[in-house]
Amino acid sequence: MSLALPRALRLLTPAAVLGTSFAAALGPTRGVVALAFAAAATLLAATLHRAWSLARRGDERLSATDLRCMKLHLLLHVVPLAYAGTMLLASSELPSPPLWALGFAPFFLSGHLTWKKLHARFGTFLYALFARGNLAVGFTSLLLAGACQVLDSNLPQTLLERLLLLYAGIHFLLTAFAVRRIADDFEHAAR
Repeated sequence: MSLALPRALRLLTPAAVLGTSFAAALGPTRGVVALAFAAAATLLAATLHRAWSLARRGDERLSATDLRCMKLHLLLHVVPLAYAGTMLLASSELPSPPLWALGFAPFFLSGHLTWKKLHARFGTFLYALFARGNLAVGFTSLLLAGACQVLDSNLPQTLLERLLLLYAGIHFLLTAFAVRRIADDFEHAAR
């Protein structure tokens, strides 16, 4: 069985994420946004499941420790998914962005370590870019979370809220592409 990500999943996942973003931006009913988000979340779950199966069978490509870190990062995708869902669908008071930043911290750290190990193993520039991105956004979100606690201004909280939502959107747009890249690298390494 090929390790490649099925073509339909690679095409539909980003389309569903974009559809959810447009539905929310255009302001249709909450039901339409919820339906679009459910479709995107389902496709993302299928994509992440594919990545999980790669991590389970990647023992000749990465060390056991590296694969555990990769699996942890895959599991922690629940944090940005929950954040995006909360921001798109919640009608009442939202949880504090600084609390979300603390929830994102393990996600960013495990992502940084995973991408760093994948770059060391395969040398793919995309992995180096993702490792730096996870580190930069993780560090920035924690700085903004600290600023929210110290400064008497709504600006750090607004910036943090928008940073995390923008990150979640871009991250999920690139997820299917990244999993495809990992599958290709794992398949070539197996030959």
